[in-house]
Amino acid sequence: MGIWHKGYTHLHTSFRYPAGQGITPEMLVEELNGLGAGFAFCAGDHGDKDGNDYWGVDVREYEDYKEACLSVSEYGSAILIPAPETHLMFPPFNRRHEHHSCVPIMDYLPQLDLPESRALAASYTKEVDRFITEAHEHNVSLTLNHPHLSVNSLFAGPPPLSLDSLFQIDYLELCTIGSLPSLENDLEIYLGYLSSPASALMGCCAGVDNAESCLRLLSSETKVVPSTYLYVQEELNRETLMDAWNKRQSYMAYGDLCIESMKPIPSRKYIETMELPAIKLALVYGEEDMIITIYRNGVKIYHDEGNLRYGLNWRDEAPLQGRNHYVVHVEAKSKHLVTSPVNYHYAICN
Repeated sequence: MGIWHKGYTHLHTSFRYPAGQGITPEMLVEELNGLGAGFAFCAGDHGDKDGNDYWGVDVREYEDYKEACLSVSEYGSAILIPAPETHLMFPPFNRRHEHHSCVPIMDYLPQLDLPESRALAASYTKEVDRFITEAHEHNVSLTLNHPHLSVNSLFAGPPPLSLDSLFQIDYLELCTIGSLPSLENDLEIYLGYLSSPASALMGCCAGVDNAESCLRLLSSETKVVPSTYLYVQEELNRETLMDAWNKRQSYMAYGDLCIESMKPIPSRKYIETMELPAIKLALVYGEEDMIITIYRNGVKIYHDEGNLRYGLNWRDEAPLQGRNHYVVHVEAKSKHLVTSPVNYHYAICN
């Protein structure tokens, strides 16, 4: 019997700041334990106190950063995973034209370009297709960070759905600290990927992206800190955690909505069936004004407002022949929960 573990992805750190001026790995683990969180994907230090204003981890410094993340015991405490934020550069290259990707890695760092300047991204690539292919060859699952923000900011990224390479990304980040207004836009992008036959059927997560506050503990944040939950079937350790991540057994939460039980568990694998696909979902805390929406292959097929306070027991009465992937979205006031896809392969029984 597995357990859902809460954690934080896209979490910027200050591990390599001068002594006494940053948050150490030990301090972060202690706080995660206090917050009931089992893990954090550490996205790299965001600048430093020596005046170097850069994002992520210089590839020449990656081993030192990895050592800092893994220096804390994984047994009996929260787990830190090095997940440097990488900048995916698209032409024209004479200006910023980029998307970002957190890369949770344990053994192999896909090839990146050396930074031209500390003022630029510390880790980047202009060979995005090669980077994604190489990551997948080494069982590394990539996240597309804040896609709506990347298009509508100084990053000036091209529309994500216009880039063939990004259809092979493994996860889409739907929310970060302070980005609730853009969740609707990021959800639309996510559903756009799931509606395409070319999609790798992304999972979803919620990031922290505490770029301006990497010196603050999460508990001191004044805004909601979005979280990601992973379903780990065995004892929690780095291996089982990364296995759950690579299987896309996840959901994101903005607020305190969380799943008590779900059947089937979201997964990148398909369930072969000749019976009508079904989803059962129970929440730890229900809300009187809860709204539940289900999307099949990126298209809304079920919507209920206020009648299912603690969850749902639902069956698709008209599934498509072949592949059907379902995403559940739960809303309650300003709280949101979105699952990664539950994938069925439906064969009509003759």
